Amino acid sequence: MAAPHVTGTLALLWAYEWTEGYTQLKNRLLTSTDARTNLAGLCQTGGRLNLNGALNTAFWQPRNDNFANAYTNAKPSSASSITFVANNVDATKETGEPNHAGNAGGKSVWWNWTAPDNSSVTFTTKGSGFDTLLAVYTGSSVSGLTLVASDDNSGQCNTSQLTFTPVSGTTYRIAVDGYNGAQGTIRLNLQTSSAAQPTSLQFTLSTVQRPSGQFSVTVTGPASAAVTLDTSSDLSTWTPGYATFTLSGSGSFAYTDTSASPSVRFYRASISSSGQQSCNVVGYVDRTMPSGMYSMHCNPLNGSDNHINAVLPSMSNGDTLSKWDDATQQWMTSNIFISGSGWSDPSMILAPGEGFLISVGTTLTHSFVGEVAQAYSVNPVPNLQSIRSSIVPQAGRVMTDLHLPVINGDTVTRMINGSYVTYTYSGGAWSPSEPSVSIGESFWNNKNVGFWWHRNYLVWP
Repeated sequence: MAAPHVTGTLALLWAYEWTEGYTQLKNRLLTSTDARTNLAGLCQTGGRLNLNGALNTAFWQPRNDNFANAYTNAKPSSASSITFVANNVDATKETGEPNHAGNAGGKSVWWNWTAPDNSSVTFTTKGSGFDTLLAVYTGSSVSGLTLVASDDNSGQCNTSQLTFTPVSGTTYRIAVDGYNGAQGTIRLNLQTSSAAQPTSLQFTLSTVQRPSGQFSVTVTGPASAAVTLDTSSDLSTWTPGYATFTLSGSGSFAYTDTSASPSVRFYRASISSSGQQSCNVVGYVDRTMPSGMYSMHCNPLNGSDNHINAVLPSMSNGDTLSKWDDATQQWMTSNIFISGSGWSDPSMILAPGEGFLISVGTTLTHSFVGEVAQAYSVNPVPNLQSIRSSIVPQAGRVMTDLHLPVINGDTVTRMINGSYVTYTYSGGAWSPSEPSVSIGESFWNNKNVGFWWHRNYLVWP
């Protein structure tokens, strides 16, 4: 009966605190449980559900944000490994807390583990959704810790792994933080095996290209590994086994999709023999920019360089791009493409989650290429007017599918065939209907109160 109770509680929380993201709601739920001695060691919180507490708490940081509130973990003696799932979204760094693995971090969460014997043990953050820092200490206060071991990037995909020999009966303090304050989903693995993790499987971002009707990228990973590619047009439904190939003896393969005819396609990779999954997901999004009118777009994918000359390199003389300044509520100086030299303001950044208006002299289809933004992201949507897009390149209804926070009186305005169409949210409903946007489309927000647009997305759940 536990799962239905938790599901129902989360649904009520979302109805009550609908501007918060899923991760904040989950943290509310976990921080408000009632401690029960009979549950200690059986679940991370050691407590039972308290809906009233979750509804009334003002604390949405992780329950184990502070050293004093660390989760307790343990591995059954019959198991070779166990995984604890948590997050460090909105976590903080305490006064006197050390830098973990040599980086300032700033989003740490804590676990306690008491060694059952003197056997060597390994902790990893494999499967976490961001660049982690991992450290193990002894000590009774956050400002009086003695370092046992720490690591930044010994694991796959910028995760961490460390091994040490404990003293039986000693309680160790485990901190997981984010490199330079990164945050997202954490998987803390406690295991007996100390084997090094294989070379990361990943797409080389600087090699991503979109020749006419094709898509090419270099894949790197363990030498001679057999790799399978899956494809998707929406990042939700994947077609498995779209392509297979074998990495070279040096661990690389230059892949080309010669049938890349759809307007949107994403690629992820895996090695079935080991269960290894690619660190990143790449792809392309084709967007039509019609002449004779303005159109609204965004850069839906992170490139190795998000400066305007790298994102929109092949335009026509006189094409004009405009971005909105949220602070001044005015247009920034128009950026004009000049044949032979590029854009008039080459320092302009076009990042996922933003948006722009563009006017072109000749109708064209432009291909945006790069990698999908993963892990936890926050897109601030201020009060008054702003132009925004989904940081995660997905299409759908802005509130129902993409989780844009809105309140009564807010409006969303899309540009359709050169004309603005405005949608108003009032009385819990949209008029004339809830706006639905395409991948790579940006839109106007006009809000009475600013909110954060939260997304916590992992291609490999």
